[in-house]
Amino acid sequence: MDFESLFMHIGDGVLVGRAGGGIVRANPAACRALGRTEAELQRLNRADLIVETNEVADALEARAHGETVTVEMVFRRAD
Repeated sequence: MDFESLFMHIGDGVLVGRAGGGIVRANPAACRALGRTEAELQRLNRADLIVETNEVADALEARAHGETVTVEMVFRRAD
């Protein structure tokens, strides 16, 4: 199975993002979970999608410095 097939058919939502916070790709599961089309998600930025907590801000800062991070995020649905 190639990456594109896995990306499109996996049951988990997957977002591929830019370093600055924009969305490059969103698989169908992510679109369903967030109540938006891929095109809609691509027009949004991080602040439109994620409830930014101190933990998220700290993780993003660490990632910007090359660290590997794990953080729980709360996403905003369209509704």
